[in-house]
Amino acid sequence: MGSRVSALVFQDLVTMVEQLARFLGVSCDKAQLESLTEHCHQLVDQCCNAEALPVGRGRVGLWKDIFTVSMNEKFDLVYKQKMGKCDLTFDFYL
Repeated sequence: MGSRVSALVFQDLVTMVEQLARFLGVSCDKAQLESLTEHCHQLVDQCCNAEALPVGRGRVGLWKDIFTVSMNEKFDLVYKQKMGKCDLTFDFYL
C-alpha cells in the first residue's frame, strides 16, 4: 500500500481544517467546520496556557519573538537530526 502525505502551509485555521478534511476524504458542512475550528482554537489556547507561551493564533513569524537564541539553535539541531534525510523543504519565513 502506498503512502500518502499531506503538507499543509498555515494560512488560517479554517483553510487548514478544510484541506485536511479533503485529504482524509471527509466532508464537513459549515457548522461542522466552525465547530472544528473553535475546538482547535481551544486546544491551542490550552497548550499555550500550559506552556506559558504567547502564541498568537497563527501570526506568521511569531516564533521569532518567542524563541531565544538557544531555543532556536536547539530546534535547528533537532530538525537536522530528524529531517536530515527528508527531501521536503519548508519555508520558515514568509
